[in-house]
This record gives sequence, structure tokens and C-alpha cells, in this order.
Amino acid sequence: MMGWGWLLLMVLPIAGPEPCDLQGYRQAYREACGDFKNRDVVEGFLADMIAAVADCPEEPIAAGYQAAAGLMSAGLPWNPMEALQRFNEWTPVLEASIEAVPDNPDLRFLRLGVQTNVPAIVGYRGEIEGDLALIQAALREGHWQDAPAFEAFVGQTLSELQP
Repeated sequence: MMGWGWLLLMVLPIAGPEPCDLQGYRQAYREACGDFKNRDVVEGFLADMIAAVADCPEEPIAAGYQAAAGLMSAGLPWNPMEALQRFNEWTPVLEASIEAVPDNPDLRFLRLGVQTNVPAIVGYRGEIEGDLALIQAALREGHWQDAPAFEAFVGQTLSELQP
């Protein structure tokens, strides 16, 4: 009987942690962007992404989405010094994620979203052209074809940036 138990253990899949959920990250980001002034939505997005990074600590994409959530939360405080502190806390996390996978369109899209929404005085606008070119190429090549709602969101966002 003991032999059958071992055989079943070898054949049956062992439940493990859920894999990193890029589609979930994309959906959460898209929803948070749609209501970025709502403290509950943004803080919920940040909490979800902190949990995601805990589940996938070696995944630069998860860290990038977490950084985007943290940067989005920088727009919540009424105190500009607190907002700047949050911005300065999360910007290096996003940059480190991009450095780990520099040609990843998702990460570059996240950075483009930050760059085009922060005040110019912050000085975080140096990569807009490069990010835009990479994202446009990714759209043409079908990078987001497995996520049609997010692909449409990216396309809409880019069209709003065009003069």
C-alpha cells in the first residue's frame, strides 16, 4: 500500500504558489489609472502589488507594477513634501526594474505614464521619446495581443499623448 501512495504523489500535481500574474497586474493598473484620485483604489492597487512582489520577489515586472502603484500614491498627499518623498522612494524601484529588463514594453509603458503625469519641475521626463518609440513598436508587433483590453488601453493612452 505504501508503494501506491508514493506513486500517487509522483503523478498528482502538488499545489504550489500561483505564478506571477501579469494579466492581473495589467488589469489592476488600468483600473487604478481610471480612478487615480481615489485614495481607496490607489492604496488597494499598492497593497495588491506589495503582495504580488512578496509572491514573486525575483520578478522585475511585479516590482515595476508595484513601483507604478507607489508612484501613483505619490499623487494622493496634500503635502507636497510627502508626495515628493513617495516619488523619490518609488522612482528607483521602477528604474531598477527597467534596468533588469530594459526592452520590456510593460515597464516602459509604466514609466511613460509617470513621466507624462508628473510636474516638469520634478525632472523625470528624460525618457519619454525612447519609451514612446519602444511602446509604439510593441503595439505594432502585437506585444499585448494576449490582453486586448490592455492593448486598447495602451493605444488610447498613446493617442492622448499625440498632439
